[in-house]
Amino acid sequence: MDLKIFEQVKADLKEIFPSETDEPRFRYVKQTWIFPNHFDITVRFAKQLAEKYGADVQVCMLAALLHDAGLAYKRDRADSVGHEERSVEYVYEFLPKYGYDADTVKAVADSVIATEPNSEVATIEGKVVRTADALAHIQSVHYLAKAVFSPTWDDAIAFVERKVHADYNKICFEDERLKIEPIYNYFVSIIEQYKGKDLINL
Repeated sequence: MDLKIFEQVKADLKEIFPSETDEPRFRYVKQTWIFPNHFDITVRFAKQLAEKYGADVQVCMLAALLHDAGLAYKRDRADSVGHEERSVEYVYEFLPKYGYDADTVKAVADSVIATEPNSEVATIEGKVVRTADALAHIQSVHYLAKAVFSPTWDDAIAFVERKVHADYNKICFEDERLKIEPIYNYFVSIIEQYKGKDLINL
């Protein structure tokens, strides 16, 4: 893993994200927010999981870094629909410029698309990156930061509920699922409490 090249890929990726924005709903894609609060966390989890499960560390770290490039790259609508496909397009267009061979680029692209919630994941690298993305959501301020864009409390709670279930289901390794289960159960519990249902044991 050539960290110097990796850092150059990261620096160039950062340039496609806004440094400032007048749109409150796009604050989460500002350079100063999305890199420390999502990309860096996802890369860290991907490296740890790749080493633990015997995946290609370089592929996993690159895919974790680039998996949400489509949140900025060629985005022409308010919602983020299609960002995984745009991220794959970014991978194929830009990674070869750094000297990565075709097999590595394809492996990174396959791992990026694995983060799409309904994707069928065939490779260990895809499972690592999919899991790293989910863990980065669950174990950060991700839900809180994005829930503030909801127009009502009910919408915010519904957003968190959808996301926490989707992310929990994206975790591909039983050991990681067991580790995250207390946090998942906490989210489920407070959501159920808000909805006026019986509280799950905390």
